[in-house]
Amino acid sequence: MSLAKLQCRHPTRRRPNSGSFLTRWTQHSPTDDTDPVTFSNWRLFLGQFFKPLKNISKFHHFTFDISHPGTVICKEFSNSEEIKVSLLKPNIVIKKEDKPQELTAPGLDSNRQWYLYQQIMQYCRTEAAKDLTCPKPNCPKSAVKTKEDEHDSRKTFKRRELSFCFV
Repeated sequence: MSLAKLQCRHPTRRRPNSGSFLTRWTQHSPTDDTDPVTFSNWRLFLGQFFKPLKNISKFHHFTFDISHPGTVICKEFSNSEEIKVSLLKPNIVIKKEDKPQELTAPGLDSNRQWYLYQQIMQYCRTEAAKDLTCPKPNCPKSAVKTKEDEHDSRKTFKRRELSFCFV
């Protein structure tokens, strides 16, 4: 199920008779510059407030309750005994203004950009798809050394070496 379908089916709301929330997942179009998808360093951010749950892989059922913040109820199986674990570090106050550090994507290196432009662009159906997926790289191709170039230089070197041996 895609995140976009999940968003349409389950809007944010309170479940009846529960303090839990269903969360809305959103997925934006990569061409929508007004509200782009962002990635955050959640491990670093949450690590300052919560302790890791030991042996997390042996549990299959987790329950969180809004009336007991920082506590999780874990069960190995649906009929197993409940184990309450406090994950919140002592003397911690989480403010609503606190947000995780946003991660920026490094982007494609020059070799990959030229590969997409020269080898993959022909398979894009529309000009818009070509411009979005395989735009012409900003760096000159002469500055980029491809595997083919390295392979060709090895062949040339071997040829010179062989010709030298036979002369």
